[in-house]
Amino acid sequence: LKTTMAGTISLNVYEGRGMKDTGWFGGKTDPYIKFRVMGHGNKKGGKFKTLICRNGGSNPDWRGEHHSFKVKGNEEYIKIEARDSSTVLGTAAVGLQAIFAANHAPVDTWVQLLDEARRPTCGQLHCVFTYHGPGG
Repeated sequence: LKTTMAGTISLNVYEGRGMKDTGWFGGKTDPYIKFRVMGHGNKKGGKFKTLICRNGGSNPDWRGEHHSFKVKGNEEYIKIEARDSSTVLGTAAVGLQAIFAANHAPVDTWVQLLDEARRPTCGQLHCVFTYHGPGG
């Protein structure tokens, strides 16, 4: 299923909890999050990333960092990658159907981050997604 209406998705990234901390010698991980909108057949759409949360460790706080991006109506999910420098801390995919269906109502969720074996061992990411369809 997919939406047939173009619009904008607003995304606020709040915090992480229980994320993998790869800090060395008592230091803490400096995590950031990469987002990529994906369409049918894994067609790549817009991408963006958060600021680096210096010394964020396993419970980083992005304080509701805001991003927005246009959608054409054929997008299916948002690919999420939590990173520290060149290390992937965890990944996730957020389907867009519920976000589109909520049209103008915020979808407030904790996204489970998965390891390379797709196990839920990498913590969670608190995000709020809001779809603004035509006329909004």
